[in-house]
Amino acid sequence: MASALVRSFLAVELSEVQKREVLSFLNRVRDDMPGFRFVAPENLHLTLHFFGSINEKAIERVRLKLGPSLIDVKPFTVSLAGRGTFPSGRRPRVLWIGMGHGAGELIRLKHAIDHVLQDLKFPLEKRSYTPHLTVARAASRQSDVDSSEGVTVASLAPFEGHETCRVSEVALFRSYLSPHGARYSILHKFPLRLQT
Repeated sequence: MASALVRSFLAVELSEVQKREVLSFLNRVRDDMPGFRFVAPENLHLTLHFFGSINEKAIERVRLKLGPSLIDVKPFTVSLAGRGTFPSGRRPRVLWIGMGHGAGELIRLKHAIDHVLQDLKFPLEKRSYTPHLTVARAASRQSDVDSSEGVTVASLAPFEGHETCRVSEVALFRSYLSPHGARYSILHKFPLRLQT
């Protein structure tokens, strides 16, 4: 009998103070973006790899192989700054917050993870990795989003982040989808290099 599939991804958690800082920004812009669904504060994270639905054997392979590779990666600090949209300001589908400090370290961490996942025969994203925090998505699935929505997004003030977060581990999350939005739980944590 086939094992159940688990929708899962690897990500870095934000600190609680950073989540509050992001929430304060979102509360200021929410009324200007009526066509968007905002990510719940408890779901904010920096995605490193999205697996999609994989079986429990695949999860176990990740658990066994990824941990030893990440203990060679030094912990680092990240901050958030700026904002933008995918795919463009005229046809926004996603509102994101960018990185202030720590973008280079996140990219190196992503490369270390990808090296392991490639050895495990997982498909990798073809696009280059740009660290960002997804904070809102267009509610409509129609490809032709009203361009006036893009004008609204383009007029938003940049996000000015002041809080920092120390990245000392990577989390393997399970995602549960429901009509009320996604809910996440942590399946495993992979510590980065312990400080001596």
